[in-house]
Amino acid sequence: MIIPVVEQAIRRLEEHASLQAVWRGLELQARLSGERPGGGPPPGELTLAGLTDTAKLLVAALAARALARPVLLLTRSNRTAEKALPPLRFFFQLLTGRDPAAVVFLPALEVSPYRRLSPHPEIAEARGVALWRLAMGEAELVLCPAAAALGRLRDRDSYRRLARTLRAGDTVLLDELVATLESVGYERREPVEMPGEFSVRGGIVDFFSPESARPARLELFGDRLEELREFDPSTQLSAFPLTAARILPLREFPATPEVWEQLWALREGRAAEGVVHPFPGWEFLLPLVEGFGATVLDLLPRAVLLEDEPEGL
Repeated sequence: MIIPVVEQAIRRLEEHASLQAVWRGLELQARLSGERPGGGPPPGELTLAGLTDTAKLLVAALAARALARPVLLLTRSNRTAEKALPPLRFFFQLLTGRDPAAVVFLPALEVSPYRRLSPHPEIAEARGVALWRLAMGEAELVLCPAAAALGRLRDRDSYRRLARTLRAGDTVLLDELVATLESVGYERREPVEMPGEFSVRGGIVDFFSPESARPARLELFGDRLEELREFDPSTQLSAFPLTAARILPLREFPATPEVWEQLWALREGRAAEGVVHPFPGWEFLLPLVEGFGATVLDLLPRAVLLEDEPEGL
């Protein structure tokens, strides 16, 4: 519930003539885009000037509510987007009443592909979760640095397969589950204490998924998932039962030892003589062996593009 004085202030902004003109212009462009060959948007742009940084975020949240279309907000850098994320989620939830997780941050990699370095693990995790949400249609407002928007991506179905949801009664093959966890970046540790870790003890699988408050414990009887519970990582004691547990990715590129062998041979010009483990920069070799023909707009059909200070992008 919005307190009256705040609601009145927001209504005055939303009913401002300049903002109403922008909404009408965007709606007109959306209608015209469906009439153009190929459905492409008509040329032209609409500009709002004189807004403070906070007002820009409020306008972006208002756009998501008023236009009923995904909104892609381009920013100058990861730092700018990270600073904007908390207030933008606040405005979005305040104005729409919907889950603030629908406001998604897709960071840029911030590392040159020519330095043989991998992205920072926090960036890899954030991108994996963000791209999964985009592919699943769960993202309503996306904060995206310009560098991230320029990158080539895989197709929507590839990102949809990054996460897996488990429920009691599901058929779960243990070897397949372990392979899934390892392919999206989880590390085998005993005991599980931090996000990104998992362990296997007989028919019990523990894993700590990103964005979860506590890790999950799965109890298997044969190939049947009998029970799911949260557990306390400090005591390792099971706590509340769960109706479902979701394995979210820690990277956007699922990989197996076979993929790493292929990439190592591509880099070195010869076949590996032993087991190949992930090596720095392997992610940037993937486009040489897989298709990367999509863009962020392909994952956000009908999106409205907002540019924060376009001359600085």
